[in-house]
Amino acid sequence: MPKVALMILFNHNHEQNLTQLDRIYKERFEKIWYIMPFYTGTRKDVVAVYESSFYFQGSIAKALEQVRDESFDHYMIVADDLLLNPAINQDNYLDYFSLDTKSAFIPGPFLLNDEQETRPYRPFAPYWFWIDAATDFTIDQRGIEVSAFLPTYDQAEKMLARHGLPFTQKVGRRMYLWKEVFSKSILKILSDKKLFKKFGVALFFFTKSLLFSKKIIRYPLIASYSDLIIVPHQSSYEFMRYCGVFGALNLFVEIAAPTALAFSAPKIVDETQLTRKGQLFWTPGDILSFETHYNNSLTSLLENFPPGALYVHPVKFGRWKP
Repeated sequence: MPKVALMILFNHNHEQNLTQLDRIYKERFEKIWYIMPFYTGTRKDVVAVYESSFYFQGSIAKALEQVRDESFDHYMIVADDLLLNPAINQDNYLDYFSLDTKSAFIPGPFLLNDEQETRPYRPFAPYWFWIDAATDFTIDQRGIEVSAFLPTYDQAEKMLARHGLPFTQKVGRRMYLWKEVFSKSILKILSDKKLFKKFGVALFFFTKSLLFSKKIIRYPLIASYSDLIIVPHQSSYEFMRYCGVFGALNLFVEIAAPTALAFSAPKIVDETQLTRKGQLFWTPGDILSFETHYNNSLTSLLENFPPGALYVHPVKFGRWKP
């Protein structure tokens, strides 16, 4: 019996890609489930979900509720447009991710107020586009009562600390200002008399508010790139439950999923501990270069996978031929 369940997660309804993913993974993983929004077909290995792609932790919670089984050691949750190294399979995944039966994996957990953060998942670090999702978040929301189903503030703080992530509330201004854009905008206004006349007063009050404003995160949270998560069975119930609660609270998924994992798993492995790393392409130019290198051929990509890559992302099937 395989020790891992592969769960391929779609953010959008792309039923036409199921056959292609079957071809890629069926010889490597015996147990595969697909998690797909608004699924209309009849396949028994597809879990239909009804969540926003911004909160897909809710989809994970529903799928885990159906898939969880004592026979599995881990649940590997992979985005449909993330391709694992073709050498990874159900028999060797522990070695590739340096896991034991009690440990979890997520690529790069980080503190939301870490001004030294430089991971490649944050190309404009320390600025992060979704920082407001953390500073605006509260567990006290109208129409839903969740305090009994989440750790207290102190408990949550300790749960993050055990993973080497000492949470503090204060968020420095550098974390929510994209310095390249902000500094260029200021210089442009200051150097252009017409712009300064039009926007100078607004710039003064905006700068003043920045100097004296403070942003805090009111509940202990972390973040991470979350298109690949491996959950140990022994932590899967708690992870599922926390994902469900954070889904109901509409917390952005790349805060919700890693925080749920940190709350539930006793040990987390990330890419800093591995020999192989994921290859990510963020800009349209980088994506085009990657696709052109392989002539948009999935066969070519799988047969000539980038050396040392744990996975590649994104691979949008509509732009690739078999």
